[in-house]
Amino acid sequence: MDMGAEYMGYATDVTCSYPVSGEFTKDQKAVHNAVLEAQRAVLTHMKAGVEWKDMHRLAETLIVKHLYRMGVLRCDVAKHGVKQSKEEKEEEDAVVRHLMQQHVASLFMPHGLGHLLGMNVHDVGGFTSKHPREKDLGLCWLRTTRTLQEGMFITVEPGLYFNESWIKQLLSSQPQMNEYVNFDVLKRFFGTGGCRLEDDVLVTKDGIENLTLCPRTCEDIEEVIRIARKSD
Repeated sequence: MDMGAEYMGYATDVTCSYPVSGEFTKDQKAVHNAVLEAQRAVLTHMKAGVEWKDMHRLAETLIVKHLYRMGVLRCDVAKHGVKQSKEEKEEEDAVVRHLMQQHVASLFMPHGLGHLLGMNVHDVGGFTSKHPREKDLGLCWLRTTRTLQEGMFITVEPGLYFNESWIKQLLSSQPQMNEYVNFDVLKRFFGTGGCRLEDDVLVTKDGIENLTLCPRTCEDIEEVIRIARKSD
């Protein structure tokens, strides 16, 4: 559900995802937790002076890491000569870095991380002469490329989708990505949709104030549904 209330002429924009059955399957939980970790990481790193483009890439990185753990993405380490850098503690981090360089996140998150909020849901001011639109995959969908400033009101909405038509379209135009996708695992997720979690936050000098109060963990969401059904 992608929705939002208006208050005194100002807009909000909140997205919640939940299983229709009321209980997450193992695969649904894996998808949801990937998006939740990406969102929480961004919220933790946000503050005045942070580059929004970096936050988008942070969200993509965590989603790619989860997809690799789920077996949806793969990488032939020997073939591509993937080596750990001095900063990386595990081979997984080196693989994820390589996958990010191939822009495979765009197969599963074909939209920007968030947008400015104000009198419009997608408010003006996202681009300036110093912060123009980007052309690289992933960043090209951003609705703002600006450096975060104190007082900005912005959405944080990473997503993970299994849109078969979009994935096939991008793989057709970017055939080099095919080798990084484990289609035997991926086909298990086709038809299940995906997940997006969207919060509305105020940027402060040292962090953010999250104005969205929604159940976000799988356990909390299942509990809300149980209570609602019991009251019916």
